[in-house]
Amino acid sequence: MKTILIAHDFSDLSGPVLRYGSDLAKAWQAKLLLLHTEPPQTGYIYYSPGYTYHGILGFGLDESVRREIEVEQLKNDKHALDLIEKQLKGDGLNVEAVLMTGDPAQAILETAEERGVDMIVVGAHAHGAFYKLLFGCVDSELVRRASCPVLVVPETAVDRGD
Repeated sequence: MKTILIAHDFSDLSGPVLRYGSDLAKAWQAKLLLLHTEPPQTGYIYYSPGYTYHGILGFGLDESVRREIEVEQLKNDKHALDLIEKQLKGDGLNVEAVLMTGDPAQAILETAEERGVDMIVVGAHAHGAFYKLLFGCVDSELVRRASCPVLVVPETAVDRGD
């Protein structure tokens, strides 16, 4: 096991996902690839499945305003990823943080293939049918299409911190 990709979305489940992935990396002396993918904004609903909910319905928004929101979101994501990367490096891990935009499942799959990832660690969110219709189900997509093992951490997983 040389490289583990952690799909990080800044949700409440990200703590346990990060813990499981980093524990595996320590045990196997593997490199960690910390990936966050910011989904494209639709122009109608500004929502990031991670830590930010813009609460704006985009009806009638100028393209420049929409783009400004996207740029600000990416700055926030980059800053947060940098902090996590610094903490993990402080724990003695070999880690690289990567920020992308696009469809999360597709970005994770492409990155895993390009980087020769040996395992993907992702959280399983219990979203309803409407959410899945709008945003898809990343964990299910990864399990179906990834060419490496996928560890799916359920929402009920407890971050024991040990």
